[in-house]
Amino acid sequence: MDSCNSLPSQDCSWPSGSGDAFLTIAQAAHATPGRPSANCVWRWCRRGVRSRAGLRITLKHIRVGGKIFTTEAWLREFFEKVADADAAYFAGAGERRDARDTVAPGNAPSVGFAVNKKPRVLAGSVSPNERDAQLQRRLEEEGL
Repeated sequence: MDSCNSLPSQDCSWPSGSGDAFLTIAQAAHATPGRPSANCVWRWCRRGVRSRAGLRITLKHIRVGGKIFTTEAWLREFFEKVADADAAYFAGAGERRDARDTVAPGNAPSVGFAVNKKPRVLAGSVSPNERDAQLQRRLEEEGL
């Protein structure tokens, strides 16, 4: 099934005009900025790309027999949709950041990683006897 049949709202009209000739996956890869592999373009057709906002955007394509075809116009549309979805996400990121900054200092969220209350003793930083003494003290503190 091609991407046109997967979403009924997509326009699946045949390309018209001289600039909208069908391209094979390899030709589309060659014509794309950054020169992605043909495998990458196939993935854009079949699985799509997940935008920063979590939306899955697929490259419009058709399947004729065992070959997949797309057009330059569909490639441009795909890139624009991905860019627009990312732009919308990052425009909302400022609002999310502002909301985070208004949290009271005592209720500030964690920074995303655990902070150990006791410093970790790295191997080789103290002598073996000191390390054993520190471990013994920690076990006694924990009641073990």
